[in-house]
Amino acid sequence: MQRSELRSAVVEVLVRLLKVAPDIDPAADLADHGLTSLESVSLVLMLEDRFDIDLPDHALMLDNFTSVDKIVDLLNSHLEAEAQA
Repeated sequence: MQRSELRSAVVEVLVRLLKVAPDIDPAADLADHGLTSLESVSLVLMLEDRFDIDLPDHALMLDNFTSVDKIVDLLNSHLEAEAQA
């Protein structure tokens, strides 16, 4: 999956979860848009469901979910590793 497709899918999830604008700045801090620790758990579950993946525990650090760009980086790395396995 290309990064642009990942970004669009991540934004769709964030629009549903946090009610952010679809044109959110990919580098924007999601905490400024209402992402709390509780929403972070929901975000992980929604992403895992959307991409049919299970993120490993070591990837579930809050720093990986602070912006659209960081989420896309995480997903891209995970999906590439799965494809090579």
